[in-house]
Amino acid sequence: MQSLGLAHKYPRSLETFVEKLPGCGTALLISEFLTAEPRPTLIICASIQEANQLSDELTFFLKKSFSGQIHLFPDWETLPYDAFSPHEDITANRIKLLATMAKNQQDIYIVTVATLMQRLAPKQSLEADIFLLKVGDIFELELTRTRLVALGYQCVSEVQRHGEFSIRGAIVDIFPSNSTAPYRIDLFDNEVDSIRTFSTEDQRSIDKITHVELLPAKEFPMDGKSIALFAEQWQEQFPGNASSCPFYQIVSSGKIFGGIEYYIPLFFKTMSSLFDYISEQFSIIYSDTLNETIEQQWKEIKERYAQKSHDIIQPILNPDKLWLRPEEIFGKLKKYSRYRLNKTTQLISLDNIAVDYKLASPIQPLLNYQTSNQHRLLLCAESSGRKEIIKALFSKNRKGEKSFALP
Repeated sequence: MQSLGLAHKYPRSLETFVEKLPGCGTALLISEFLTAEPRPTLIICASIQEANQLSDELTFFLKKSFSGQIHLFPDWETLPYDAFSPHEDITANRIKLLATMAKNQQDIYIVTVATLMQRLAPKQSLEADIFLLKVGDIFELELTRTRLVALGYQCVSEVQRHGEFSIRGAIVDIFPSNSTAPYRIDLFDNEVDSIRTFSTEDQRSIDKITHVELLPAKEFPMDGKSIALFAEQWQEQFPGNASSCPFYQIVSSGKIFGGIEYYIPLFFKTMSSLFDYISEQFSIIYSDTLNETIEQQWKEIKERYAQKSHDIIQPILNPDKLWLRPEEIFGKLKKYSRYRLNKTTQLISLDNIAVDYKLASPIQPLLNYQTSNQHRLLLCAESSGRKEIIKALFSKNRKGEKSFALP
């Protein structure tokens, strides 16, 4: 594939303005940046649809020249203050990526504006909750059970999903948030005798391993100290009779409820943001419409708050507690090297160049366009059969000229 030859034009500085190209041209340009100078990169997109598309395009352009990985940082896929929680796989993937971002050297992280604005659990809290389990370790069954529950794991009869664990005699099954498969830990007395992955479909053991790293299953802790802090801060935020609120009663009893993620700040004394999880070595890429997108997102958050803030039985936190204000985001961006994509390219509408079989040369409109504009043409076919038809049309109507086709 031919290079755009543009990467060298944009030396790294505090903020670099780059022309936003049509179609997947921007993804190709970004891929050239990262191929020329691999380093961890955060790309901010306006929506999950734009993020998914960019992820696919970068995967295509970088599949042979990039040794890092492309990560799509998951959005909760809920509206502000929704009364249900994100899917456990979404939560698991978020926690896994947060745990790796700070020590990453060259991976790409794609995030939406909505996710970037969220306040997150403190980085030091996540790091403190990671623990390593190895073959030969002493395994205190009840102590580990208590710790897993505090990390948000749910005790079940049979492990099927992320964030679950089960205990059957001397066998402990765990499905950590940072693993694609669950682990089966066999105990001999109070010692880890073996660790294996297993299938959730037939519960059969698969591969034997020597150790496993366990990350939290939730983005907030559920140990006694954290629950007590939740209760204390609840009463500070919502003066009145806390015992009349079902949410307060549920958490006080050591359980969780749908939408508890919108009360995460009550489990911590301070909060972090995604910026606290990435090093200053990161480059950040975003569109020139970022300001407008952030302001619009903030407006929608405040509108949701206005709609739902009158329920005294189930009160909600002020937006400032849950999201970064627009000016906070702009301030945090300043310490990173940034590429700002400016949409300056004007797309030109074409005349009708469709194939017309009524003409002596059905592709004459396209040939006329090429002759008058001297543009290189890239023709894409939806199938091998259609490609052969296009080749035949050009062979028949452009005799004496060599035609080319991609395999």
